[in-house]
Amino acid sequence: MAELRLEGVGKRYGGRGEVVALEPVDLAVRDGEFITILGPSGCGKTTMLHVIAGLVPPSTGSVWLDGTDITDLDPRDRDMAMVFQNYALYPAKTVRGNLEFPLRMRGVPRRERARRVEEMAHVLGLTPLLDRLPRQLSGGQQQRVALGRALIRRPRVFLMDEPLSNLDAKLRAQMRGEIKRLHRQFPITTIYVTHDQAEAMALSDRVAVMNRGVLVQVGPPAEIYHRPSHVFVAGFVGAVPMNLARVRLHRVEDAVECLFPGGQRAVRVRLDGTPPADAAAVLGVRPQHARWAARPSDDGVPWIPAVVEDIDIVGEESYVLARVEHGPLLSVLDRAGTAAPGQSIAIAFEPAAVHLFDEATGHAVPVERVTAARRGDSPAYP
Repeated sequence: MAELRLEGVGKRYGGRGEVVALEPVDLAVRDGEFITILGPSGCGKTTMLHVIAGLVPPSTGSVWLDGTDITDLDPRDRDMAMVFQNYALYPAKTVRGNLEFPLRMRGVPRRERARRVEEMAHVLGLTPLLDRLPRQLSGGQQQRVALGRALIRRPRVFLMDEPLSNLDAKLRAQMRGEIKRLHRQFPITTIYVTHDQAEAMALSDRVAVMNRGVLVQVGPPAEIYHRPSHVFVAGFVGAVPMNLARVRLHRVEDAVECLFPGGQRAVRVRLDGTPPADAAAVLGVRPQHARWAARPSDDGVPWIPAVVEDIDIVGEESYVLARVEHGPLLSVLDRAGTAAPGQSIAIAFEPAAVHLFDEATGHAVPVERVTAARRGDSPAYP
C-alpha cells in the first residue's frame, strides 16, 4: 500500500487554441484509502488519473508516492495497476492466462503463479471459468477478470477508470458490492473515476468532485451530500437533484428573507455572520426538506403559491414538480401521493435544511444550523 500526493498538478494542451484539461490540483490520498474522482464528462477526472498513472505528463506540478517524486517515472516503474472502462482483456488468452499474465511479466515462478491464480479466481468466483476465453464471458464476468488481473500482482496503487459504465443497472449495483468487498479484503490505495454519483457515494472513503478541470470539493460522502461547499456540488450530488433557485436576500433584523424574482417569500434563515443588506444568491433545498399542501395552515411559515406541472415517480417515492408564478420549478417529495397535474398548491421549506450560495462565485454562504423549532421559524419536521 502507499500514500499518494498531487502538488499543483495541471494539464494544458497547446495548439491553435490552448485547452485547459486540468487546473492545478493539490490532493493527498492516504495509505489504503478508497477515493473517488466524481464529475461529468469532460471535467478532467480521467486526465488526472492518467497523470497519476504516468500515461500523460503534467504541464505543472508533481506526483509523489510515499515521499518519492515519481512525476517523470515510466508507468511500468510506478507499481500501479489500472482497470479500464473497456476491460482490455487479452482476447486470445483464457481467464487463467489473463490473470497469470502480470505475474509472468514480473518473473514470478510457475508454482507461485498457479497458486495466486487459483486464489484470486476463488475470491472472485471465477474458478469454473478459468479455461474460457473473454468472448465466452458475460460483461460482469469480464469485469471480474479485469479486476483480478489488476489485483493479483498486489500493486501499491489501484486505479479504476469508469469500470462499471458498460454494465446494466442491476449488474452495476452487484459489482459495486463486489468492489467494496475486494477493497476490504485487499486494502490497496485506490483511486476510482466515475460520473455516477451512486457509485461514488457507495464505495468511497472520500469523494473528490470535479467540474471544468477544477477540484471543487473533497470530503466524506455524507459531507459532500449534506454540506456542499459549492452550488455545482449541490446540484450534481443527489439521486433527486436539489432545488436551486435565484433569490434576493433581504435583511430582517438578525435574519434574511430569501425572495424569488417575482417577489414571493421563499424562506427566512439566519446566517453565520452579518447578514447582507441586499445581495443575489442561489437558494438550495432538497425535495425531501420541503412540504406542500392544498390548503396551507396559518403557522407563520412563508407558503409559496405554485401549480403542479407533473409528478415524477422514482422507485417507491413520488415527487411533485410545481411552478412558482414568475419563479422556479420546484421538486417536493409527495409523501401522501395525492397531488395531481394542474392542481394549485402551496410549498414551504424547512429553514434548518436550506443552503445558500453566492450567485457570483457559487461558494456556499454559511447558514446557521439550528433546528426550526428552536428558532421559531416553523414547526420541526418529522
